[in-house]
Amino acid sequence: KKNLRQIALKSPLFNSTLFAKQLNKAFWEMWNNFVLKM
Repeated sequence: KKNLRQIALKSPLFNSTLFAKQLNKAFWEMWNNFVLKM
């Protein structure tokens, strides 16, 4: 029986280049906001 993590990792969401780019963009925006507040 597969667990949810294995299923999730094989889903299109985690396999998507677009998702990775959006995640990276969101991460850098959060990081820049954090740095600017310091």
